[in-house]
Parts: sequence; C-alpha cells; structure tokens
Amino acid sequence: MFRTRKIIKDESGATAVEFAFIMPMLITLCFGLIDFIALFFEYHRANEATRLIARELASQSPLVSQSNLLASNPYSCVTGTCSDITPALSSAKKLIPYLSAANVEVTYEAVDIGNVGYALAYKPLITVKLVDVTYNFMFLSFVPGLPSELPVNPAETTLIGNWY
Repeated sequence: MFRTRKIIKDESGATAVEFAFIMPMLITLCFGLIDFIALFFEYHRANEATRLIARELASQSPLVSQSNLLASNPYSCVTGTCSDITPALSSAKKLIPYLSAANVEVTYEAVDIGNVGYALAYKPLITVKLVDVTYNFMFLSFVPGLPSELPVNPAETTLIGNWY
C-alpha cells in the first residue's frame, strides 16, 4: 500500500508526458512554417519570372503586329495569334524550370503617351501574367484537411514596350 501511494504521488515523469502531448503540434507548426516560407519564395520567383519575361518582350519587337493591335485593343495573345513566346522564356526558366508557354498570358494594349515629337503617339503596354502555376506543399500535404497544393497566382507585370 505504501509503495502504491508513493508511485501515485510521484511527478517526476509528468514533464515528459506533457511534452509528448505538445510535441506533435510543435513539429507540425515548424514544418508548416517551412512550407509557407517556401510558398512565399515561390510567389517571389513567379513575380520575378513575369518581370523578366516582360522586360524581354519590351526590349524586342512586339509579338503582335501593329495593325492587329490597333484593330482590337487590348490584344491578348491567348485568344489571338502572336509570335512564339518561347525565346522570351529563356531567362525566366532559370528561375522556374517547369515554366512553359502555356503558363504565360501576354496582353498588348496600345496606350497614348502623348509624345509630340514621336511619329506614333502610342506605345504597347505589355502585361505578362502567369496562369496554372501551383505550389505543392512538401510537408503539409500529409496533414488531413489541408490542400496539397495552392495556386501561385496572380503573378503579373506590366511594362511599356517599343514598336519596331
């Protein structure tokens, strides 16, 4: 009887038991933080990729002809016909290797910039947008009830381009 009371009143292992209850939540929190930091880095890479594509398109001749752009302003390279965008993706593929032309939407819009000394008073406003780019969680996909992936949209950049 005496030993039973002593064992019942002994609290030497209580800390280990309490820690065993809290440890799964702490591990989930740590791995969740790692996943969300990687997600925010993926957002940054996607925005940087759109910026690189827009700069590449702004420095070269437009993918759309001047007559097509003026006929339907703004002109989307998704619904209309444009030149191949693959060469402009080379610098962005260094950031996002799985990026393809299907993930990029390019829109040209003729904007009046009011330049008196310029023969054409408008320039193309180039908008580059990433679509259907998702981030797959590394650790949180194993947690029930949480999605295994999130879209990395909207990653969009707009720059003023040049005519021919």
